[in-house]
Amino acid sequence: MLEKLLLFVVKLLPKPLKNLCDKYEHAMRYCYYGAWTTLISILTKFIGKWLFLLVGLSVATQKIPNSINTAISWIISAIFAFVVNKKYVFYSESTEKSDVLREAATFFGARGFTFFLEWGIMLLPTIFGWNYNAMVILSQFIIFALNYIFSRLLVFRKKNTPADTAGK
Repeated sequence: MLEKLLLFVVKLLPKPLKNLCDKYEHAMRYCYYGAWTTLISILTKFIGKWLFLLVGLSVATQKIPNSINTAISWIISAIFAFVVNKKYVFYSESTEKSDVLREAATFFGARGFTFFLEWGIMLLPTIFGWNYNAMVILSQFIIFALNYIFSRLLVFRKKNTPADTAGK
């Protein structure tokens, strides 16, 4: 469904913008699906914040609810991101169990690093009284950039073939 929406919107673009999308397709796709992943992360954090408030806990001032909320949001958005990055952004066609497991392990390993960074950022409101909502947004910009770098360089890199390395 998201892929169809992307293709529909690209078809509506004027020719110069369509050419830019073709030229920078990879970056455009990462931004598009990354925006969806970011939206899922933000929404799950705010839904979690609301659910914790229903039981009298505050993710903005209490470390344990904040940490649980951040972890649940991360799990949901990371699973979504793995699926769409594998299929629609990096076009990974690996079907061998060992290749898929390597991709998943490196993806979630790299995302694990950014999870701890995000977790640390999200604890700042509980430690310093900073605005929780502002930290949610700020953390997403930082995480978005780092996740792209990790996915591009470590996770979904193309395997070198003898023809690729012959000229190097």
